[in-house]
Amino acid sequence: MRARHGLISVNDNLELDFIDRLYAVAMEPERFSELTEIWNERLNRAATEQGSEFGEQLRNLDGHIARAENLLTMVTSNQQLLPTPLNEKLQSEPHAMMAIDKDGIIRGANDSAEALYGPLESKPISELPFDDSGLRAIRRTIAALTRSADAEPKPGLLQAFRTDDDSPVLISFAHWQTAGGRFLLLVKTVGFAWPDKLTPLVQDAFGLTPAETVVLKLLAEGQTVKSIAEIRGATDATVRTQVRAIYAKTSTRNQSEFLRMALGLTTMDLVDRQSVTGAFSVPDTIDESPFPRPENRHLLTLPGGRILDYAMYGAPDGKPVLFMHSEFFGDSMSAQAVRRAVEHNLLIIAPARPHNGRTSPYPDGVKTYDQVNADAVHLLDHLGVPEVVLFSQVMAPSLFTMMFAHKHPERVKAAVFLATLFPFGTKQEEAQLFSFHRYLSSIIHRTPSMLKFIAQAGMAYHNQVGSRRFFRTFAEKRPADLDTVNDDVAYAAMANGARLCGARGHEGYYNDYRCMPNDIGAKFMSLDMPIKAVIGDQLPEKSIFNLLYLIENKENYRSVSAPGSGQYVMFSNPILIMDTLAEMWAEAAATKI
Repeated sequence: MRARHGLISVNDNLELDFIDRLYAVAMEPERFSELTEIWNERLNRAATEQGSEFGEQLRNLDGHIARAENLLTMVTSNQQLLPTPLNEKLQSEPHAMMAIDKDGIIRGANDSAEALYGPLESKPISELPFDDSGLRAIRRTIAALTRSADAEPKPGLLQAFRTDDDSPVLISFAHWQTAGGRFLLLVKTVGFAWPDKLTPLVQDAFGLTPAETVVLKLLAEGQTVKSIAEIRGATDATVRTQVRAIYAKTSTRNQSEFLRMALGLTTMDLVDRQSVTGAFSVPDTIDESPFPRPENRHLLTLPGGRILDYAMYGAPDGKPVLFMHSEFFGDSMSAQAVRRAVEHNLLIIAPARPHNGRTSPYPDGVKTYDQVNADAVHLLDHLGVPEVVLFSQVMAPSLFTMMFAHKHPERVKAAVFLATLFPFGTKQEEAQLFSFHRYLSSIIHRTPSMLKFIAQAGMAYHNQVGSRRFFRTFAEKRPADLDTVNDDVAYAAMANGARLCGARGHEGYYNDYRCMPNDIGAKFMSLDMPIKAVIGDQLPEKSIFNLLYLIENKENYRSVSAPGSGQYVMFSNPILIMDTLAEMWAEAAATKI
């Protein structure tokens, strides 16, 4: 049974659902992971259905993909943390407000809610600091109000009690339908917290002293002079003097006027979006910033006038390691890793691929890996480096590393790969991959026209939710990888590198995968130099199927187990990585004739 969707013939149970989700993600990029889920569901179904038309149907999506790309471009041109109308609704409310879906998952929250209850994005309501009775009442209300899209919340308030101080919290509800078709429940609680992000801006704007700034925050939150004095360990007279100074500097005459002014400030979009989401930002809690630092970055003019952005760090005259950077994490390493590189006398050389950092785009018609090879050779010649040990992170850089080693074996002493290699593309190999990797592989091999939309939607999702949550998403609930993202030192290196990859939006990621050789497996099997794979010991065997196959079938291929590591082994085990690179150089020197 077939139906018409637009101008394209589709299968009711297959394409309609996917196409609807495609447009929903274009309008709401925070739903990016839903495409992965539905795509993999269809792959599983196709694998079990005799004579499935999955491949043929996917080739009919081009028109929808093009329209979804245009829609996504319009949406992201004025991107908000949430769909614009919902974001404006949440942020215009001075009291704490959250948007909750029918499953009880918090999909958005304003600054007051975050300040009162902590980080809320994507958390279940069970993590709100309310008593069990209050949470049950909220769940019942959500269930009742989401059974029908037409249901309206009844007038009145629901009361819950905070578990930390037993204070009562009054809660009201309202409906909201997004442009992507979801019905959410807006949950507002009586309570206001001054957004910390406003503090330095308000201090500068009104010329407040640090002490006055603290008092301003407490005043805005409804504290009295007496309670502020107790909190501050000051006298009532001192606080009154500070309050009078605040009124004078903010051109308000009393607490009522001041509160109206303070509440108004909280509805203004005063902060750059990246500071809100944490996109590309490095935590300020770490003692040493990751590498490369600004002084480690350089520019080189290439033949034809293109520019190559590259980084060099480690031991200045050390043994060269050509680092093919990740499509997510760039060319970044922690200070700890670089100290170890210096101890081993290693020099890290990291050219940025086209569309990454300040490197010029690819020339028209050129194959990506051919241009990366040419750029890398020109850089090594410029630096006077005849031979290197190759070093590659996961996915895309494995491809570029492999192609460089295949094309220029005379310049490669050995190679080190981390975690999984890019899938060779057979159904068996693809079936073993983690969810997102399987999704990406199937798109590259089945529907390459969709790749640009996926890259654009992924970058929009990143910019909405910030780097840390983005990396958590692709950790896919693996404990070892989540622990790595939650570690500030490791995360700082990840975010530092993400800045390089996101310099030109989604173009870097898209161009990493738009041009794939047809015989990846054969080219890999033809490599004769020593190769080591550093594999996290928390990865299931099925997810490293390709690596295990190579290790079993190639005499020069060996593995190194990384304790307590998953897919993000680069940042969870930096010392082991540097030790492995040093070992490869030592082995190469020992076998030199």
